[in-house]
Amino acid sequence: MGLGMKTRWWYRVLKLYVQAGLRLFFHKWQTTGLEHVPEGKPVIMVCNHQNAFLDALLVLGSLKKSPWFFARSDVFKNPAAASLLHSLKMLPIYRFRDGGIRVLKGNQDSFSEAIALLLQRERILIFGEGNHGEQWQLRPLQRGFAKLALRAMQEHPEMDLRILPVGLQYENRNEVYSEVLVSFGESLSAADYLQLPEAQGIRKMVKELSKSMQKLIVHIPEEDYDTCHPALLKARRPSSDLQERLLEDQDLLKRLKSGEAPPPSKLQAKRRNGLVNSMAGAYAYFNHAPFRWIYSFFVKKTDDSQFKLSIEFIAFIFLYPILLLLQFALVHIITGNEALGMAYLISVPLSALVYLRPLR
Repeated sequence: MGLGMKTRWWYRVLKLYVQAGLRLFFHKWQTTGLEHVPEGKPVIMVCNHQNAFLDALLVLGSLKKSPWFFARSDVFKNPAAASLLHSLKMLPIYRFRDGGIRVLKGNQDSFSEAIALLLQRERILIFGEGNHGEQWQLRPLQRGFAKLALRAMQEHPEMDLRILPVGLQYENRNEVYSEVLVSFGESLSAADYLQLPEAQGIRKMVKELSKSMQKLIVHIPEEDYDTCHPALLKARRPSSDLQERLLEDQDLLKRLKSGEAPPPSKLQAKRRNGLVNSMAGAYAYFNHAPFRWIYSFFVKKTDDSQFKLSIEFIAFIFLYPILLLLQFALVHIITGNEALGMAYLISVPLSALVYLRPLR
């Protein structure tokens, strides 16, 4: 997809399919703060990072106009793969740990392309922490987004470039059919940092954006994590509205850090019991065995646990429908009864939903 070209029809179809998949994959996927997303302006979106490429899919799925985003440069080595990834609005980012100072030179070309996109009022998504992590906290932001913003403003001072904080809050980042909140905060103007000495402007932008992003998630500082995180989980009373839940958790965290000890939540952990749950669980476990076997094969290929849910989502939207149709065909062939085959086709995913539904 070259610069200036319209989004191709197949990209739009694929995006709709991914959005539908996210709605099914998560019990609840809620978005807030869309009114803060600037329209008709160049935007650099900076987001926290917990779940590999699933994070990018959640952000672009929350927006009408999809952003471009940076991905690790090693996946662009094959020319065919690079062309495909570029058509999916992905740009390579070169990291020091991937090859030292030598490979960082490649970022100059990527930044030039990103600036050309910003001139066309496109959106660029960057995961500011530079890597993904599982804890409920914002790790120190890397300076790459600030360097890109200031370079763009230095080359094009007339550009009304906005820096937009984005927060992802997973209820359980390892669990399928869980809940996730995508929050967009108030944007910063890149022009406000242009008059400062470059190093000072970068530091100030990173510091101020970090504060904005912390307001969009449950941020437990590293020094408090071992005490506050278990205390928060014990005392919280999760609201059904994810935005309200975030605010309640943030308020509870403030009280915990101040030394206040809220009473334990009266919400007791519920067990999956009863005949219906037991039967649904056994039925789902047996009939999803082919999916589990194939999915587990791909999960074992990576040593990074934070890819687990992302791989499971990709398997869910592309592999699961195929396996389900094959199982339907097998039942239909064995029984010779189309109605029975259709009943089976409906019952398999339904049994999983019955068993996986959240317990409150």
